[in-house]
This record gives sequence, C-alpha cells and structure tokens, in this order.
Amino acid sequence: MPSPTTSLPAVSLPPEPGPGGITLAAFTPDDDTTALELERACFQGVSVRMVFRRDRFALRAERFAVHRILTARHSGQLVGVAAAAIKEVEYLGKPSRAAFFFDFRISPEHRGFGIGRRLAGALLEWSTPLSDLAYTYAVEGNGAAERIGDLFGTRAGGYVYLVYPCLRSGRREENLTAAHAAEVHAAARERCGPFDFYANPFVEGRTGWHVGSWLLRGPSGLSGCSASSARGVLEEVVVALPPSLRAVRALQAAGLIGQSWPRLPETGEALRSWYLFDFFAPDGATARSLLRAVAAEARARGVDWVYLPHAAGDSRVLHVRADVPRVLAPILGYGLFIRHNDFSRPTPVRRLYVDVRDL
Repeated sequence: MPSPTTSLPAVSLPPEPGPGGITLAAFTPDDDTTALELERACFQGVSVRMVFRRDRFALRAERFAVHRILTARHSGQLVGVAAAAIKEVEYLGKPSRAAFFFDFRISPEHRGFGIGRRLAGALLEWSTPLSDLAYTYAVEGNGAAERIGDLFGTRAGGYVYLVYPCLRSGRREENLTAAHAAEVHAAARERCGPFDFYANPFVEGRTGWHVGSWLLRGPSGLSGCSASSARGVLEEVVVALPPSLRAVRALQAAGLIGQSWPRLPETGEALRSWYLFDFFAPDGATARSLLRAVAAEARARGVDWVYLPHAAGDSRVLHVRADVPRVLAPILGYGLFIRHNDFSRPTPVRRLYVDVRDL
C-alpha cells in the first residue's frame, strides 16, 4: 500500500457512461472554471447563506499528498464534482489509513438523480485498496449533506464550532507569545488526548494554511492554540444574512452601534476569518483569556471572526461565549460519518480530534 505522504502517479479515468446519461471522469485543469462556477451555485448554510470561493478548485485537495477529484457530466455539462484524500490516522488507538471525502458539489438542477451516489461509489472504489476506513463530515440540519454522509456508513460522532467575533475593543495580551506549531500541537495532544480518532495536520509538511501559533501563561497554567486561514482555498462569501444580523448591520450603518463590534459583510463579500485548532486551556477562565488574546491578534491582522471547533457541551466554551453578543456567536454542528472497509459497524467516536485540513 503506498504511503500517504508519497504522491501517487496520476491515474486516468476514461469517461464512463452511466444511467441517465451521466458520465464520470477524472478532474483536469480544464475543468477548473466550470467547477468553480458550479461551486458558486451551491449555497451553504440555512440562516446565514454563503457560497465558497477559491483561486483554483483543486487547492483544497492539494493539502493532501494523495488525493483524487472526480467530475460528473450530463450531456457534456459539468453537473457534479467530489474529492477524496488518503491520510494517516490513529483510530481507536491503532495506526490506520483513512479516506477522507469532501467537496461534494451537485448542480441544484440535477439533484435527486443519484449523481452524488455515483461519485461516492467511484471514489470508494478508488480509495478502498489504499485505506482501512472512509469518513466524511456533514453539517447538521442540511438534508443533502447528511444524505451524502449516509453513503459512507454510520454516524459515529461529531463536533461543533463556535463563531467568535473579534471585537475591536479587544486588548492585546502581553503574556501571549508566538510559539512553534509543533510545540503547541504536542502540548494540545498531551493535555486533551488520548483521542479515538486523530490525524496530525502537519505530517505531510503542507502548511501553507497555517498562520500562527501562540502560548499564554496564566495563573492556572499554560494554554495555547494555532490558527489556519482558508483565504484563497475555501473562503466563505455571504449570499444572505438572517434578519437579526441584517438589523445589526443597519444599526452599524446608522452609527447606533459602537465601532467595537466587527463589521458585518455586505452581500458578495468574503468573511475574513481564521479557524483555531490545537486549542487547550486548564479551565474556562483561562480559555476565555486565551481566546480574547488570540482574537485581538487576529483583529490586528485584519481578521473579523475566529472559529473554534470543540466537543459539544465543552464547559470552557460557555465561559468564552459570555464575552460576546450571542447574536454574533452561533454554534454550528457537524456529524462524523465512518465506513469500515470490512463493513463492520463503527464504534462511537467519543473523543474526536478535528484535523484543521478537513474544515
């Protein structure tokens, strides 16, 4: 079995006519423009509606050394695309190889015809000889995303993430110091592990997404985290805001809300955001200090929002969320779906490490 840290040679996939005139083929650079157009037609979210924007469609897949992108066409028109990557993981305490499935985009006019199922089946056929299991994430409440998740087996767990605004009034924390990403990762793993499902995001050395790592020394002990940016790779572009946030934006425009609040984007504008990961703190008060300090650091770099993945019910996040207006700090949930290649039923994943490359 090839090592996931060694790129596989390109394997051609000739067009394969299928039911309903749908043809599958390997993604090529010539598909880039139409794949990006397809992605812009696929809205994400419910209350906050967004689309993704990236410089090239393959950029997200290229975070992984071993990956594959497939396209689906109907009468020559690109109507679907999906990707998978092979990565080293630790699963239930044992080294394993996992196939991560992502970037499923189906044209709204062609949904309900089994295109997602065909793409999933073809990617599973490719990945099964290279892996021990397959997995994907699906946003909770999105029926189409959850149906894709069901294609890969059983829901085995999940995570939530807090949207945290970088308030302009945030003061820089003198005790926050820049650190090496590997140091923060090791400390987070020691303090938060062991994990039922874990992957080292730095193992392949493809770290263009990493923007910084920090440690904070406080009265209760050491805390820290790292941050990544999706700029140019998977930026969120606002299509529509819910009434509550539109009201906040109107009050801002009228000068009735202080400038300490982050600026809410206009329609068609990308959110300036970071994902935080390897976040660890000994208690809620220290987590609150750390996130305040990192948010101030983000704000100084022109970032308006940081996203903090965490386990549902994490008491530290309740402390952190108390610092900001609830209307600006929703908590979003994602389900983890796992499929064993031997078709055995997955064991529930109670302690999940979220690989920032999967977000």
